[in-house]
Amino acid sequence: MTTDKIISEVNTHGYSVIISETSKYLPPVAFTVGLQQKYNHPEIIIFGLPAHNMKSILADVTDMVKTGIKIQLSTCYNDFFDNGSAEFLELAEENINDYFIEIPELQNGKKRAALQLVWTDSKNKFPWEEGFDPEFRWKQPLLDRNVNFKFREEKDMEVLVAADAIDQQKPILNVIHELHGKWQFLTGNIPEKMKLISLEQLVTSDPSVNEIFDLDYGEAAERDARGGDWFKYKIEIPDEE
Repeated sequence: MTTDKIISEVNTHGYSVIISETSKYLPPVAFTVGLQQKYNHPEIIIFGLPAHNMKSILADVTDMVKTGIKIQLSTCYNDFFDNGSAEFLELAEENINDYFIEIPELQNGKKRAALQLVWTDSKNKFPWEEGFDPEFRWKQPLLDRNVNFKFREEKDMEVLVAADAIDQQKPILNVIHELHGKWQFLTGNIPEKMKLISLEQLVTSDPSVNEIFDLDYGEAAERDARGGDWFKYKIEIPDEE
């Protein structure tokens, strides 16, 4: 959706909804644009459900906001699901830019704020409750936390890292997310030696790799120097003879 269309929808309907479909790695996500401008209310984001469901739920939330109801934190809502509940979390500032697009014409210089609608599993348990269905664990990342470790995988997952990144503290300049989910973190050209370390250890040694946490299966990223902008691209897979 173009910026002009988003602005037009906000001016006409009071808000717009941006939807990103699911991939094999990333969950689907939908979020509002315009609630801050029109109603002085944080934007809303939701993960992990079919696109039409997320759009309908965001419409229901927006209808509440339009009537002057301010969404409350740490409050259980039963308005959005027939057989489930929802709570809202306040997004950490460090997570907002990862998902919400910046449209200066709508922000009017305001500091951006957003809430995440989090839904329960079939047993009506939230992700932070004991017994939550692990099948749904990665369908809705919790954006009020995890600002220092944004990857979807477990912290102790082993990843391949160029040995000189560990031994000589050389910067990670190339990252490969293989089709089958494995990660490689390189310092440039293919190194002679690789090491296996935990993903948490890598992120701790170079927090800037958090910037490519959303690199999809079959994608790679590269940059010129530590702190530089990442350039993402699809991995070219040679045709089988």
